[in-house]
Amino acid sequence: MIHKISFKNFFSFKEEVVIDFVVDGNAPDTDAYFKDTYGNRISKIMTVVGANASGKTNLLKSIAFLRWFIADSFSDLEPTSKITSSHYFQSFIFCQNPGPSTFEVVFGLSDGIYKYNLEITSEKVLSETLEVKKESNRWSSVFSRICDID
Repeated sequence: MIHKISFKNFFSFKEEVVIDFVVDGNAPDTDAYFKDTYGNRISKIMTVVGANASGKTNLLKSIAFLRWFIADSFSDLEPTSKITSSHYFQSFIFCQNPGPSTFEVVFGLSDGIYKYNLEITSEKVLSETLEVKKESNRWSSVFSRICDID
């Protein structure tokens, strides 16, 4: 179950955007929440409201991009291909050199809560990490790759 998604420098979003599905402890108990094995209450629904051209679709594209990148980018892209050759990714479109794009997703599985971080440009993956938090309540590295080539 997804707990939180955040990203920045993606399509029409320059600054960081956070979508948090974790429900505050003060909210009343209802059937609208899922309770994970660690006691976190996760919202089953989310509503995004905004005017036309305010970024609602681009918000959803961040989720689609993360799904594609994690599951299919390795097989879909040639080693020399730019990440922008995929229709799923574009850095902030209103700036010529916006810098790297970053993504984070926190999700729960039966054996722990995981945090996946990705930092990319159109040309390469700058860093990619996966961490897990189990009973100790501390993040432990599952894997990490960092680009050291300019």
